[in-house]
Amino acid sequence: MTNLNEVREQSFEGKVCQFDFRPGFSLFYSDLNTLQDIQMDGSIGRSLHIVWIRGKGVSRFEFSNGCVTELETHHTYLVTVPDRASMTGIYEGKQQLKSIRLSIAPDKMDDQNLRNAFNEFLLYPRAIALPIVIDKHKVNALVTKESNNELANHLIAESISLELVSQLLSIDLNTEFSIHDKLSSRDLVNLHRARDLMLDDPFQAFRLLDLAETVGMSATSFKTKFLVLFGTPVIAYLRTIKLNIVRNKIENKELSIKQAASLAGYRH
Repeated sequence: MTNLNEVREQSFEGKVCQFDFRPGFSLFYSDLNTLQDIQMDGSIGRSLHIVWIRGKGVSRFEFSNGCVTELETHHTYLVTVPDRASMTGIYEGKQQLKSIRLSIAPDKMDDQNLRNAFNEFLLYPRAIALPIVIDKHKVNALVTKESNNELANHLIAESISLELVSQLLSIDLNTEFSIHDKLSSRDLVNLHRARDLMLDDPFQAFRLLDLAETVGMSATSFKTKFLVLFGTPVIAYLRTIKLNIVRNKIENKELSIKQAASLAGYRH
């Protein structure tokens, strides 16, 4: 294992960047190939964070009130720190490790309404997985832009951040925390993995049983727990993804109505 001071030189290669685009908001992005197992340690002041990680590992948070939470990576989670906390991330070597972290510090904001809204999240210390979706197309754009195109990268980073903020503010945290108390860490990993499979290739002929087996769950458990987490049945969730893609293609004049109907699965 290595600590944070050594990690850049010895443990991975790739891209790391940070965007500070308005008071109180900072987006950190990394796209790495880990050369060995790595450990990252750090401290966190009063703030909240939306974290998206793709790669095998564990994030551990120890809050000032003594509460300790461990979350497996490969899903999106929210961390709220009312005063201070320590964080340890342990990630496997020889893998691609992608992450996005939106850090929000209400005390640094110049907008009082925003400050009040985000302070509501800081009433309790939490580290919990949430059904927040990252736009992978924008993430890929952030990766592939030339390094000298700073304005484009900042605009993409701000767009990603604002979408995350919008999703966060629309969540009823009391309901979400209650829901996640009913699901184990393994359930959350498996369900988000299934969701990601559908997002990556929504027009594949998925069957509920096949998805459940792929993520190591029984069909009944998968069906029930997917509904608990995402608020909609598996097949309805997949249908919504398809319809959104088709609608965008129609609006961009990429498909005719007939072609769109066929792609969405409608038949005469």
